[in-house]
Amino acid sequence: MITASIIIALILLFYLLGRAADLTIHHIRLVAERLGIKIFFLGVLLGLFTSLPEIAISINSAIDDVMPIAVGNLLGGIVVLFSLILGLSAILNRKIVATEKIFSLFLIFLYILLPLFFSLDHSLGFLEGLVLVLLYFCLLFYLYWQHRSQATSGGIVIRQRQVLLDVFLVIFGLTLILLLSNIIIRLTQVLLSQWTISPFIVGLLLFSLGTNLPEIIVTFRSWRQQIKDLSLSNLLGSGMANPLILGILAFSRPLTITADFSFYLLLFFVLAIFALILVFYRTGRRLTQNEGVVLVVAYILFITSQAILLILSAINL
Repeated sequence: MITASIIIALILLFYLLGRAADLTIHHIRLVAERLGIKIFFLGVLLGLFTSLPEIAISINSAIDDVMPIAVGNLLGGIVVLFSLILGLSAILNRKIVATEKIFSLFLIFLYILLPLFFSLDHSLGFLEGLVLVLLYFCLLFYLYWQHRSQATSGGIVIRQRQVLLDVFLVIFGLTLILLLSNIIIRLTQVLLSQWTISPFIVGLLLFSLGTNLPEIIVTFRSWRQQIKDLSLSNLLGSGMANPLILGILAFSRPLTITADFSFYLLLFFVLAIFALILVFYRTGRRLTQNEGVVLVVAYILFITSQAILLILSAINL
């Protein structure tokens, strides 16, 4: 009975976490658009802000000494972003046409893959963390340089009082995110004390979906407002943020990675999903509705395979 109550509470908290992040993102966007930031680059920056739940979960995981949850959450989030959410976006929009060069897309995917490759020796240390942080800002500068000549959509004049209100709501949203994530971590620790499930698997399957609620919200908002470039660039920005967060964590303290069969399964699916996207992208620089279905099916296969592996491990125990 207690376990069921905690699970229901976690679902509600993840929903509130997504709403808090959505509030923060919305008002950050209002301020950023008035500064003349390009629509694609704005999406990349929004991707960092939609990763606020992951950042908050990582901070609280470090404080409560359950880092495998944060690592699983950040690595599993890559699959959620580029198979489930990108696939749903392509299905909803019927197709996604992007102006991004395939070389830029390849560089982004290569950067996102780096922490997985670095983890093959069962650890992420100071040097790997430093590389991930430095490369993030190099890639961010490269993307800004690529899109420096593009103009943003029309701006709206905001009065000083409205700007102050936006800033207040951003601070309020950030505070709410940190508080909710702290409660989530503590409830999860209670569950882990009752179950024999690896914290890495919990982060990989549960947290990776829950903390990406903001990206799901932005995807649906972009679809309703017909801003397809924002949806795609937001996902790319969120994907880039995950290695950055891992880099900061590894930079501050070495991370131990359990490179077991579940990890190699994750690596296989990430490679397969990125390969599919690049192949789809070459056919007219777009993702069609059918290709979106393929990406969603890839996510279902990933979840199913991890669940089967989890059941087999439980039986062996």
